Amino acid sequence: MPYPQYPSDEEQSRRAFGSESDLARANEELKKFHDNVRVCRRDCARTGFYAMEFFAHEAQQLLQRARELESDWSEPVKQTLTDSLRQAEAEAERTAVWLIEFGLKDFLKQTKDRVAHLKRHPDQLSVWDARAILDGSDVLDQAWDDEFKAKCANQLRATRKEALAIADELENTAHLNNIEVSRQRRISSILIIQRIREQMEMAIEFFNRKGKLTPYLQQRIREAQERAARFRSEKKLAEAQIAEAAGRSQPSERLKREAAAMLIQDWASFFPGETPPSIV
Repeated sequence: MPYPQYPSDEEQSRRAFGSESDLARANEELKKFHDNVRVCRRDCARTGFYAMEFFAHEAQQLLQRARELESDWSEPVKQTLTDSLRQAEAEAERTAVWLIEFGLKDFLKQTKDRVAHLKRHPDQLSVWDARAILDGSDVLDQAWDDEFKAKCANQLRATRKEALAIADELENTAHLNNIEVSRQRRISSILIIQRIREQMEMAIEFFNRKGKLTPYLQQRIREAQERAARFRSEKKLAEAQIAEAAGRSQPSERLKREAAAMLIQDWASFFPGETPPSIV
């Protein structure tokens, strides 16, 4: 009686998986997936916050791919690789959250580095640097889907809170710098007068909103405003004095009237409803 013929290991694999290459292909897909995860982490660590939107998208794609890996596999392959699939999905989710958290931390690092530079170079500091921080924090999650917005809500909230504190401190410093510079800067054109007016109005609004508009600050701001408001009329009055010294009385009187008109106009732009001082 002949001995029973048992199927070889290769034949058992074909029977179990439909094709000897099915399992190999599935394992290769898993290997590529894990390689992609490592590459994504490496590239994010190199580029940081500046590529955060791209990597947030990549993270979400990784998670979606992990959930779709088994879609083309046969049932025997799915059953064999169930644990590997769950591990891949868990790794994708951890990586996605890590990428987003890394981006948030790097946003704060880049922000602090920029602030440190501006404090070392106050001549480069502008109120708009603070506003840029707030604008940046507002769009941190623009590339996230609803799932990741929910997963990373606490980290996002904490990041925005810290960014707000940094921006407030920076804007406070910028306004104080503007006040002192405006009290002393050389005025050479109407554009500088307009700039001083705008900067002082912004400073008043900011310190009022923060409850920090002290009498001392009010006095410093007033000095800068009055200096700018008087500039054109004082320049015209100097011309009148030169004409008068030269014995040209008619041009002198005309220049004095022009100086008075300029003071009325400029005083009203800085101090609406307030009576301007005398020209002399």
